[in-house]
Amino acid sequence: MTGDLFSWAEGAAGTPVVSGGGVAPRGLAGGPLSHTLRYYQEEAVEAVFREWETNSSTLAVLATGLGKTQIFCEVAARANGRVLVLAHRDELVQQAVRRLEGVLGEMVGVEQAQLRGGRCRVVVGSVQTVYRDDRIRGMQAHGDFDVVIADEAHHYAAKTYAKAIMAWEGAKVLGVTATPDRGDKKALGRIFDSVAYQMGIVEGVQAGYLTPIHGRQVHVEEIDISGVASTAGDLVRAQLDNAVLKGVEAIVQVTLDEWGDNCGIAFFPGKRSAAFAAERFNAIKPGCAAVITDDTPRDERREIIAACHRGAIQYLCNCMIATEGFDWPEAEIMICGRPTKSRALYAQMVGRVTRVLPGLVDAIPGREGSDARRSAIASSAKPRCLVVDFVGNSGRHDLASVVDVLGGKWHDAERQAVKRKLKKGGEVDPLEAVKQAQEELKALAKKAQAKVTAKVTPFDVFGMKDMVGLAMSGGPATEAQIRALLLMGIPAKDVQGISKNQATKLIGTAAKRRQVGLASFKQMRLLARHGVTRTNVTKREACAAIDYLASRGWGRDPSFDPNVFRKLAGDR
Repeated sequence: MTGDLFSWAEGAAGTPVVSGGGVAPRGLAGGPLSHTLRYYQEEAVEAVFREWETNSSTLAVLATGLGKTQIFCEVAARANGRVLVLAHRDELVQQAVRRLEGVLGEMVGVEQAQLRGGRCRVVVGSVQTVYRDDRIRGMQAHGDFDVVIADEAHHYAAKTYAKAIMAWEGAKVLGVTATPDRGDKKALGRIFDSVAYQMGIVEGVQAGYLTPIHGRQVHVEEIDISGVASTAGDLVRAQLDNAVLKGVEAIVQVTLDEWGDNCGIAFFPGKRSAAFAAERFNAIKPGCAAVITDDTPRDERREIIAACHRGAIQYLCNCMIATEGFDWPEAEIMICGRPTKSRALYAQMVGRVTRVLPGLVDAIPGREGSDARRSAIASSAKPRCLVVDFVGNSGRHDLASVVDVLGGKWHDAERQAVKRKLKKGGEVDPLEAVKQAQEELKALAKKAQAKVTAKVTPFDVFGMKDMVGLAMSGGPATEAQIRALLLMGIPAKDVQGISKNQATKLIGTAAKRRQVGLASFKQMRLLARHGVTRTNVTKREACAAIDYLASRGWGRDPSFDPNVFRKLAGDR
């Protein structure tokens, strides 16, 4: 198998990837559905079984809130054989057991710590328990598993997690996840052969099964993460915790001032910032907040979560606990006090607030009911969810934001346009903002494509003709000048034999253009190939036009080798 999940995830979301016919493999019944599913869940289950006809393992990729647990419960119900469901947290283990028993109507075994699954047909196992050799041998003594289901499958590129799957030779494997891409860039393609089904956030909103997302960005002067290091594709948590801790007071105060009547989940990078945030929330508004971390005892954690569902807690502060398997449909706001470079992590945090209110849309079935479901959401007590990013000085770090989790083939220039709009303040509908940016960039690209008419004097972007009269008395250009001119994008043929005076003028002109925000010589040379004749193109216009032209294939020219300029720039 070639490729990885990053390329797979670019397919048409919501479209099952299925194989041809064939004999059903060992352990698969292919019988009728055991209970009512949403239309796309039925499509996903059927797609999984079809994929298993020709592949040993497959993935179902659905945004948080679209019912991945419901899908794998149905797969377990239809499987003719023993089923092992793997989860990596206590909450996920308990959730899987409850849902499976409700769907199957049979006892579900648990393989976790002192608990043993025994000979139960369906067993839910903790990865941290199941991967151990002694537990694997003990479980094998009760018979092999015909199907292995990996919840939150994006974790299974790690050796420990993979071992818990690979122990069951001959079993068909299903992975379910909302985020198939990983921050450390390890490909899930080594574990899973294909993607059976995909449905993203935008498709879920359009179908009327997820709440529309709006974004808001709040700048906090005290937060400076410019000096925080990166590891495995994201910011170092300990350093990030120290940086965010200084801005907690502002985060709490703004949240209460702006959204004091709403409830939501607040994410922080570490235990200190999460605990301090809960303390400050309660100091200003007693009893409104609670905190959970991996140090919180299991029983206390369960009680806090139950209190959220009862409405006894307004703000749940946490650090890396509520990112997966935590359901609180009433939560209206995601408070992001945890800057991240990871799109996958950010998507997990956003997914905590995209669920619709219980019982609101499931009475409206079918693909054809999407308009009615969206109308029901719009008129409900939770017509949209809000994602609030608390940011400061990010320096060189390119942080994930709400536009990065929309899915779809948006170009970087379009995403950056939305990020600029978020920085201006106010609430932003990211999907509408992306569409608006698309139209603006299309107009800019159309202008850039305008061809020069036959009567227009050829455009000398570098002004070489204007410098013919400069005397050579200054001698030939220095090596440093030639190097600088090449880096500016001036062709080598024009640099040959140039005088020191000519080089000085060109370098001075480039400096002036840079000071006033005009496009560089290199950018102008590329745009000239598309008929741009004016010299006052701004750098921002040039960047947007070039990005857009390149993404649509308009900038391709066999005579232009961008690698030459990349190499020169890399030699600085």
